[in-house]
Amino acid sequence: RRHLSENSKGEVSELLHMIGEFERIGDQAENLMEAAQALQKAGKGFSPQALEEMEVYGAAVGEILDTAIGAYRDFDIQRARRVEPLEQVIDIAEEQLKSRHIARLRDGECSVEAAFSFVEALSDMERIADHCSNVGMVLIAESQGYADYDTHAYLHALHKGQTPEYAQAYREYEDKYLRALGEPGAAGK
Repeated sequence: RRHLSENSKGEVSELLHMIGEFERIGDQAENLMEAAQALQKAGKGFSPQALEEMEVYGAAVGEILDTAIGAYRDFDIQRARRVEPLEQVIDIAEEQLKSRHIARLRDGECSVEAAFSFVEALSDMERIADHCSNVGMVLIAESQGYADYDTHAYLHALHKGQTPEYAQAYREYEDKYLRALGEPGAAGK
């Protein structure tokens, strides 16, 4: 009977954690596909404004996914550190877009079915971003040595803007995505 070394146990644990995160990302992607198919089958769609917003939001989620996967694949800690600032921008964008879409529903600019699908799609994509954040945090923690690494303290410091690297990346993503969503109709500009 063979036993794993402590180092091997840590590697197996990290691998299982990452598999879980990527599996959850796949589950959210499947939810998105099923919702799109149901909307199409019902003959419903998003308003032009919602489509513009979803294009920008989808680009942000695509970027965070590419960043997290690349960071994991290459064990690139610099790339892993760029995940959390983008995740925060995605959180803010989700709230803005939900509010705008509820206003469109209230004003009769979209159907109830489309409104529900839009909000669910935003939530599913935000969850993808959350799982990407988890991947980034595991990589950063691993690079720092798990035993001495406090993920909550690290995130708290980041969100208070106490690291220049985070603040710079956040501003870049804010300019790239939140400004693109700034004014209704400005998403494509």
